[in-house]
Amino acid sequence: MSGERPYREDRVALSILGRLMERPEGFTSGADLSRTLRVSRNTVWKHVRRLRALGCVLEGKSATGYRVTRMPDSLRPEFVQAGLRTKTWGRSYRAYETLGSTNDACQAWAREGAPAGSVVAAEAQTQGRGRLNRSWFLPKSKSLAFSILLRPKLPPGELPLLTLASAVGVALAMGDEGLSVGIKWPNDVEWKGRKLCGILTEAQADLDRLQYAVVGIGINVNAGTKDFPPDLRDRAASLSQALGQSVDRPSFLRKALERLEEVHGWLESGRSDRMLTEWRARSTVLGHQVRIRQGDRTLYGQAQDVDAQGALLVRNDVGMVERVTAGDVDRLRLEAPRTSIRRAGTGRRRPV
Repeated sequence: MSGERPYREDRVALSILGRLMERPEGFTSGADLSRTLRVSRNTVWKHVRRLRALGCVLEGKSATGYRVTRMPDSLRPEFVQAGLRTKTWGRSYRAYETLGSTNDACQAWAREGAPAGSVVAAEAQTQGRGRLNRSWFLPKSKSLAFSILLRPKLPPGELPLLTLASAVGVALAMGDEGLSVGIKWPNDVEWKGRKLCGILTEAQADLDRLQYAVVGIGINVNAGTKDFPPDLRDRAASLSQALGQSVDRPSFLRKALERLEEVHGWLESGRSDRMLTEWRARSTVLGHQVRIRQGDRTLYGQAQDVDAQGALLVRNDVGMVERVTAGDVDRLRLEAPRTSIRRAGTGRRRPV
């Protein structure tokens, strides 16, 4: 990460914004800010000027005070943490303009002793990766690329639950925006069959316990069709395309962190069944014929359920249920043979 530095965190500016966001329709006087934050009026003014220079629109009235009228579309700490309503997630936060990989940076921070719930975000990644070491494409400043540090009390065999829980959290946050989405096992959030979000979970583990896990999440937020490479345009979509309007990225990141903390809290409190119920309700593969590619092997069958460890249960062609822990899953549609070769009584349907 040579040459990569996080944005400087301005705690006073963050506190000012947090205070102003508590009264979105009203003004807060400079005197009140000075008294509450225990800084001078001149310090308040200095940080107000800095916020304005960063693109925050602050309305000011003499003898009345300030109010926020528009926040910039930036992942700087001031604009993400102000208004954040989590207990711990995102309270330790680093954001970068450009970063090789948020997962790599988050793992390095974990080795330094960062607390659970720490978040690393970037406007752009140069070495982003998905499952199976595939490249991870996210348009700069039009997406969300962030990683969350977890220190879960789970055995290594239950690591897949972290990915499923993260998909549920993202889906719930998108639901808060008014968008109904599906989840494709194990790590994609989809809208009308097109990928909105991908998730990559990596961990450091001993034989019997996880030391830490890092969940990397990439969400297409405001990308347009031309922002995607040609080979992805029919397979990927953005929130703005699905909703028909642009989405405020800092605001949505706050919502996502709040929902993610909630869902992962179910795991921590022994309520993984609640998370799995939410996952099943949004699954795009359960009950359907699927093809699962696992290296040189391809499995065909019907996806029936996920088990308590997050593995996919598939009934294969000979009626045996296989437990799948890894692989690329494609949902198959059933297509009748063409009319020109179809005979009465022989209209078997075949997966394609």
